[in-house]
Amino acid sequence: MRVLLEGWKLARDHDWGGVESYWKQLVPALLETKPEPTHFSLVSAFLHPRHRKTMELCRNKGARLRHFWAKPDHLLSLGRLGFRSEWLGGEHDLVHAGGPVWPFPTRARLVVTCHDLMFEHHPQFLSPRTAQRMREDARNLVDRACLWIGISETARQDLMETYGVPKKRTAVAHPGVQPAFFAAGDRKEIEGIPSTQESGAFFLFLGSHEPKKNLVGLLQSYALARDKGLRTRLVLAGRLPDGFSLPKEMQADGIERLGFVPADRLPSLVGEARALVLPSWHEGFGMPVLEAMAAGTAVICSHEPALLEASGNAALTFEPADTEKLAELLLSIDGDPAQRQNLRRAGREHAAAFTWQRCAHQVHQAYEAALLLPR
Repeated sequence: MRVLLEGWKLARDHDWGGVESYWKQLVPALLETKPEPTHFSLVSAFLHPRHRKTMELCRNKGARLRHFWAKPDHLLSLGRLGFRSEWLGGEHDLVHAGGPVWPFPTRARLVVTCHDLMFEHHPQFLSPRTAQRMREDARNLVDRACLWIGISETARQDLMETYGVPKKRTAVAHPGVQPAFFAAGDRKEIEGIPSTQESGAFFLFLGSHEPKKNLVGLLQSYALARDKGLRTRLVLAGRLPDGFSLPKEMQADGIERLGFVPADRLPSLVGEARALVLPSWHEGFGMPVLEAMAAGTAVICSHEPALLEASGNAALTFEPADTEKLAELLLSIDGDPAQRQNLRRAGREHAAAFTWQRCAHQVHQAYEAALLLPR
């Protein structure tokens, strides 16, 4: 089997969130677990030589590289003008796009990963131009794609209901958790931190400060909880988008903003938190939930379909609009060490099943299914 993978998401310097993070973890796992005879090629596009480092790591794992000294957007524009996948990376049996954007015509079977359809259901969380472009790109692939891979069962169902994709042309490949988060949880258990004297005297919000994350709702809930006696800090970690101005609530007592946290520091930060709080209006899956559980940290998250799937029955949940309920949960989990311990235990057990090796295996199975489908 010859598979062509999109490579430019791997070479980006900045952390753009879940889509890029998923692809950066999945591709190396695919290369490491590939069944024989499977051959991978990566097509990349960037202008600065420093991006070569990531691509060389993939070459060392057996991938064949095809690079273009151009911006990815320029390459995509050529695709919209009829530039073929075969001209990018040669003849292949499958082409796998890391998101619903692949304008290049191809004779190969096309496999597309879908994280969510927020641009269809919640366009208010995106700029009008971005939402329109994403809708057009995805809709153009509905009939072209041989098989869609959802990162969750929620995404899979959404593809079937929104675009009418037949179930036989869908698959699910759940994200994995990096070993460093499990190691953070192991350290916590080995050290045997007493439940009444935890080092994590803070709640943690982890994510980009964008509207879908419902950060304003979290701040309102935290203020309500403070009025009722909560004194545990709230730490906000994540990159601010361009032009974002901090609400006045962020300057309230007990709130600390860390900004962007490098990936190598995240496991220890998450592992030290009293609880992770994710109040999102919408998520494709919600990787911070699983990462926190692997690290032995309790989780409070919104009652949103993908987050319910990610958390199983191992988190406290609430409707994202119910700020009073979230305030109650913050007070409850802060004052009940036994509850935190129970959530940690359940969370660790739940997260153990989510590995990148399993994710890669699910993708390999999807490839095999795609080859058996009619074009």
